[in-house]
Amino acid sequence: TMSAGTKSGSFPVAISGTTPLNANTTVATVGTQTATAVIPTANQFVGGAFTLTRSGGSANVTSMTVTANNATGLSNMDIYTDTVGSCATADPTLATLFGSNVTVGATTTITGSVAVTSTARCFYVVVDVGSGAADAQTLEISLNAVGDVTMSAGTKSGSFPVAISG
Repeated sequence: TMSAGTKSGSFPVAISGTTPLNANTTVATVGTQTATAVIPTANQFVGGAFTLTRSGGSANVTSMTVTANNATGLSNMDIYTDTVGSCATADPTLATLFGSNVTVGATTTITGSVAVTSTARCFYVVVDVGSGAADAQTLEISLNAVGDVTMSAGTKSGSFPVAISG
């Protein structure tokens, strides 16, 4: 609406540029780490889970870089994934393998590809605890920064570092 004057030009008038609309993936945890592990133990479930949930649509998670505060004596890190109702009480041996890395260090990158949607996807960490681990050694695993989770699309958020309590 104009109060005075004349209109000229082509209508409608387009505004140049684009406004991308990105779905967000929230990175969080659920449950607690296992209180103790026997040295040596193969396929030790660390306990708890990392969770990824999208605000809309679907995107693939293609890698996760897990930080371990004390990786001495650890090897063969596997990450299993599923979308069960309660990640905290799930059995990772019944889940699907996301990826593996034989070498475990202060940071260990695991690659794979699985879709994340608005249903929480659980990621369980399993490692071999070798005889090189020390008695009373503690282990805390986390995703330290937003860049530790690689997605095919959208943005990521969370309270980083995201660590499974325990």
